[in-house]
Amino acid sequence: MTGAHWIETFGPILLGAVTLGGLLAVAAIIRRYVNTPRCIACDEALRDGQEVHSDVSGGIIHAACCGPERESYVGPTGESLRADEPIPTPWRWSRDHA
Repeated sequence: MTGAHWIETFGPILLGAVTLGGLLAVAAIIRRYVNTPRCIACDEALRDGQEVHSDVSGGIIHAACCGPERESYVGPTGESLRADEPIPTPWRWSRDHA
């Protein structure tokens, strides 16, 4: 079999495998992005040990993304903090906690 025959016979198969491999790699990257817990404010991936808060929407937010203002925080049911309530203490994110 000559090189031209080989390319004519196996070229489309090889091209399809490379294209499929590229698509599988892209799918893996997208799946990793989608399955990675992310901060609802900055959309960065959460890393073990980062200080975070649970949001009333069910998401997680970096403590740094909340800021120091009382207006950034609400009670467990979504109501504004009362004047005598302290700002919630953040907890450390852990992939095991998720």
